[in-house]
Amino acid sequence: MMAINEDVIAWLVPATHCAAADKVMNNPANQSRIVATSDLPTLLPQISDSMTGITPSRAIQLCFNKAPKNHGRFMIGTDPKTCDIVFPKLYDASPSTPEVSSQHCSIGFDNDNRLTLDDISEWGTEVSYDWESSGRNTEFCWLLSGGNSGGFPSSVRNITIDILGARFQVFINPHTHTLQQWQSFVTKIDLMTELAYQDPAAFTMPSIFMIAPSEGDALEAYLWNSDCPWQPLVRVVDVLNSEPYISLHD
Repeated sequence: MMAINEDVIAWLVPATHCAAADKVMNNPANQSRIVATSDLPTLLPQISDSMTGITPSRAIQLCFNKAPKNHGRFMIGTDPKTCDIVFPKLYDASPSTPEVSSQHCSIGFDNDNRLTLDDISEWGTEVSYDWESSGRNTEFCWLLSGGNSGGFPSSVRNITIDILGARFQVFINPHTHTLQQWQSFVTKIDLMTELAYQDPAAFTMPSIFMIAPSEGDALEAYLWNSDCPWQPLVRVVDVLNSEPYISLHD
């Protein structure tokens, strides 16, 4: 059985003949996360099984030992201060042309240890499963791995992320060959999440808030999780004359 590098979470492999993805791969800000696919015996068989044509020579590698900058998730966007994968300007855009946001989307784990991609951008992201997708969506979450249950999308052969024309195929590093490997994997997820919240610059306010105007009839109440500010607001219930910014922890 082939040895697994347990520090690796996943790889993002650029689509062939995709100029926008090549710009991301060539951005100096991303070089510390780029690896040669020829050095990855675990990845090469997966590429051969799901990609046609010439095998890409490089991939972006997401690892536990090179943790994300903020909030336990790998941020993707144009801001080099906050993003782990930094997009250059892809197009000579007019104000009306879609462009990658400063913080466009993020990759990380949910409570069931599933790898997800969460969009927080203005123009949206598209994720396809075996070449089928629902188009570009904003404030949307896609599953990239099956997590504890081993369910969807574990049986999907091809998962592709399309960020305004920059296309990358996602390959998950298998951590389930033995129970011990899976337990080690989950421990690393927990540690990465815990470290994110030990940052002294992190929020000191309570995590969950109910947000509603202070006056009016049949007001709509929303929940906002400040620990995951990139997540969209969730409508809860219509309320009457709620106090603004009510902490649910009080």
